Amino acid sequence: MKKTQKLLIAVVALVPVVCFPVVSLQGKITTSEPIEVLSVNLKTSVSSNMQNLNPVVVKNVLVINGKKNPLVCTFQDEEKAMQSLKKRDAEFLKLMKKKWSLDDLNATNWKIYKQHLVQYTMGKLPDDLGGDKYEGQRQEVEEFLEFCECEEGNQETLKYINSANHLLKAKLVQRVSLDPIIGNLPFDDPLVQEASPS
Repeated sequence: MKKTQKLLIAVVALVPVVCFPVVSLQGKITTSEPIEVLSVNLKTSVSSNMQNLNPVVVKNVLVINGKKNPLVCTFQDEEKAMQSLKKRDAEFLKLMKKKWSLDDLNATNWKIYKQHLVQYTMGKLPDDLGGDKYEGQRQEVEEFLEFCECEEGNQETLKYINSANHLLKAKLVQRVSLDPIIGNLPFDDPLVQEASPS
């Protein structure tokens, strides 16, 4: 066999491993069937502080082993919600920005805001961030940042499902583990309940 043919065979054999390194093949909860992703956009009830920024919805439901597992609720439009938050809680965000020399809150730096806020404000809001005067805004910003984290978790879940489905449909594997996505799902989803010890 020629050297180029051997190289081509080696590359083709590695493609599934290289393209889909995140898909775990073994775990406590597995499936052998591709997972259906339904777009639903169902409104859900959350605090009015968040609904006033932008509607909060369940965007997708995963059908896994015949059972529906909604993803965590998030803003219908996270960018619009962020713009609304920046207007509503401008004073508090300005204090945060100044204290930690941050850029304006955006889709790429929200984790930095969350990290600083959570680490610095355990308990009572310090005076250098407005103390009691901005406690309400602190709670609103913190809740908004939780929704950003949920959206990121949903996106990670969908990427994992896409990779797992590709492997299952191409019959490159017989089963995939669902353990890596369980932590991103609501606690009352059937998949999470199945994974929880009785």
